[in-house]
Amino acid sequence: MRRALPAAALLIVAACATSVLPRESNRMQAGHAPTPFSADEIRAACPDGTWIRFKMESPGAPDAYLVFRFLTGGPEAVTVVSSLFDADDNLTGEPAAKRQKWTDLQSHASFPEVRTRIDPAAFDTPAGRLDGWLYTVSGTKEGRPVLTRYAFARDLPGPPALLEEYTDGNLTLKMVMVGRGIE
Repeated sequence: MRRALPAAALLIVAACATSVLPRESNRMQAGHAPTPFSADEIRAACPDGTWIRFKMESPGAPDAYLVFRFLTGGPEAVTVVSSLFDADDNLTGEPAAKRQKWTDLQSHASFPEVRTRIDPAAFDTPAGRLDGWLYTVSGTKEGRPVLTRYAFARDLPGPPALLEEYTDGNLTLKMVMVGRGIE
């Protein structure tokens, strides 16, 4: 399903000629689109000490930063510690640690196929220009139409490098990767 979005919100340049779609083998269940990465690819790309920092923007709220840290990973699971910081880089609240299976992390990008469009894409982030896939997922939240765009970088298995959520056609959340590394 296609929906028009405000031109100013289109930060992603779709249709890179050299890109291919995610592998069919990444499909986690019947009726769902293939995920961009397998659990094994995410595990290989997120060894212990990996951190990913996102800038979070939401209309009417101050900017914030979300940091994920991957710790004590093993063949089946990893501990993901999430910490939220304000615009001045002050920790807000306590970091939250959660042990998750690698397949659970993969499943975060498993969406019903009838509500999902996948396109090859190149997109700009503060972390640089990235090549990968744009997942456009339509749905509803509290009875209102929601369209979420997830931009996954082919060379950075894990969470999307850019996420934009639109409710009733208005941008309600933007999460963009601003850095990634290993401590």
